[in-house]
Amino acid sequence: MAMLSKIKRFLKKSEISIVKASSLFDANWYASEYEIKLPKKELLSHYLVEGHLKGFDPSEDFNGEAYRRVYMNSRDNPLVHYLKLGRFLGYLKAPSSRCTSDDDIIVALSKGLNKSPIVKLLEESSVFFADWYANSYGLSEKVKHLGVYHFLIFGAEEGCDPNPYFSTSYYLVNNPDVAKEMVNPFFHYIKFGWQEGRKVRRSSNFEFNNESLDSEVRLYQKEIDAILFGGNFDLAWFNRVYDLRYETPSYAILHCVY
Repeated sequence: MAMLSKIKRFLKKSEISIVKASSLFDANWYASEYEIKLPKKELLSHYLVEGHLKGFDPSEDFNGEAYRRVYMNSRDNPLVHYLKLGRFLGYLKAPSSRCTSDDDIIVALSKGLNKSPIVKLLEESSVFFADWYANSYGLSEKVKHLGVYHFLIFGAEEGCDPNPYFSTSYYLVNNPDVAKEMVNPFFHYIKFGWQEGRKVRRSSNFEFNNESLDSEVRLYQKEIDAILFGGNFDLAWFNRVYDLRYETPSYAILHCVY
């Protein structure tokens, strides 16, 4: 309690004021849900300083971790971000996971007209394999078309992989700085990691000639055909050099290029 009081002095008054002026911090709910034994006047400071970093939500109406993972990728306080900036950019909020289902959280955050830069990057990168992801992790019909949101909000935390060639858990274990900064590992790799030469490993769900990749093969058929017809791909050599066991060139080229 004494330490919390000291830290409170270093909190920006604007942060405390903006949260107090909103209806999104419920002290009674917060104390009850997370069994925090502090005086009521200390609860907001607790949330602002350490609660949000533990994944605690400020009320049943705001899911801090879901907001952080979709819109922020940082250790900053998600509620403060939303109140200061996010709501004016058209960013959405979702209810706490303690009050609603995972699918409902995904749907709620996917409805915004102004998509977050994180979502845009993954959707436009061509390396998030939406159909493969939905099939590999058994997404429900309700969110099957929202694989990117599932991956950002829940999947990466659960060790799900965005494609067969990238292991989320391997990247986090071998790059503790990424985990410490609360950055999505695949986003980090696309944005920075590959340029920095950070290593990746295949997904544990990787399979040679996996039929669940047919939609991705069709999506990139023009590029695959150009490589094949150009005579620039030797399947036997590719398998031998990289110790792989592909039976058809299309799957191997998809692996090689994407």
